[in-house]
Amino acid sequence: MFRQGAFWVLAVAGVAAGGVDIFALLAYERGLRVTSLIIGGTATTLVLLVGFLILQEPLTGVRALAIGLIAVGIFLLQAQGG
Repeated sequence: MFRQGAFWVLAVAGVAAGGVDIFALLAYERGLRVTSLIIGGTATTLVLLVGFLILQEPLTGVRALAIGLIAVGIFLLQAQGG
């Protein structure tokens, strides 16, 4: 069902996702004002890096547009106070 390489990529992605949550909780505990921009931006960046660098997904025009729209959406939510 899974190739061995795919399993390890999945495991690393899980550890990275857990690391984002742990970082946010530790930063909040130490007094850093943790906002949705930090959490959302970090998680989005990790997913993009894994997709394009490790999984070697091609960056097409539609994907670049989608990434831009996601970035604008996160910025607008943060500017609104969400």
